[in-house]
Amino acid sequence: ENFGTAVLRSILSPLLIGPTAIAFGTDESATAKAVIDAVRPFKQVRITGGLLGDRAIDADGVTFRSPSDGSEHRLTPEESMRIQTTLGSDIMMAFDYFPGYPATKKETEHSVELTTQWAQRSLAAKLKLGKKASKARKQLLFGIVQGSTHRALRERSAAELTQLDFDGYAIGGL
Repeated sequence: ENFGTAVLRSILSPLLIGPTAIAFGTDESATAKAVIDAVRPFKQVRITGGLLGDRAIDADGVTFRSPSDGSEHRLTPEESMRIQTTLGSDIMMAFDYFPGYPATKKETEHSVELTTQWAQRSLAAKLKLGKKASKARKQLLFGIVQGSTHRALRERSAAELTQLDFDGYAIGGL
């Protein structure tokens, strides 16, 4: 079992208790509405949770709902660095935006732009937190190259991120 499967299983397992239905569609909102409308007439059927693209992405960060209890959360590059610093991660990953696969060129361009902006903010937050931290060992920070299957955008992302002072680089979106 690979890491991605393990993470997905840990998120979905609490939702998959008893008889389960899973719906897929290209329009997440329309798919969710169709499922809700389909089960509404049946009093014995209950929707106990869901994992949807229930998130809002903006220049500041991501707002999303927990798949386990529906509570709303906000994650920014600064909060991501605070969490990873607190956890004592040996290698921290800069906050980035993976648009999913497949992604259009326009979606991917937006992903590269946000990833670069968030990488700059992640670095600044790490430096600020590092001054307050009393850890004897160094926590490394890696930038994550985005670009999906668009070669020119991957190259652009790599060029922009290597201009920043990261300890290393990861290739995102694989």
